[in-house]
Amino acid sequence: MLIDNVPVQRDIPHEPGQWIEIRRLSWLMLDEAKKRQAATQREDMKALGAEFVAAIMRGNQDEEARVRRRLREQEWDVSQFDMMTLLRKGLAGWSYQTDVNADSIGQLDPITAEWAAGEILSLSRPISADERKNVSAPSTGS
Repeated sequence: MLIDNVPVQRDIPHEPGQWIEIRRLSWLMLDEAKKRQAATQREDMKALGAEFVAAIMRGNQDEEARVRRRLREQEWDVSQFDMMTLLRKGLAGWSYQTDVNADSIGQLDPITAEWAAGEILSLSRPISADERKNVSAPSTGS
């Protein structure tokens, strides 16, 4: 399915009366943001990968499962993506008195920038098989 370009409005929780409009990102946009961030995080991933391999070599299934969980949790964490790429491609509008562009995005405070990037990522991330089951499960009603 093609992504739509219809923006979704979100109230900024720490700025009463302010809002942003975000749009869903395509897999290619997400891939670009992930690759840009990966270039700066290679050493962290190498360490985690080495920890995973060591757990497998020791045959410690609990430790292996713990590292797998950490890897899965990190996969869709905003820290795994280049924030400027997410914001540039995902911000469609806002209630501030300036246009959305690279310069104005760069003027966001860190809390708002990270929150907005997280909202864009949350809107854009694929739904897991378990989540699809829960969404499409028929309601039993009472």
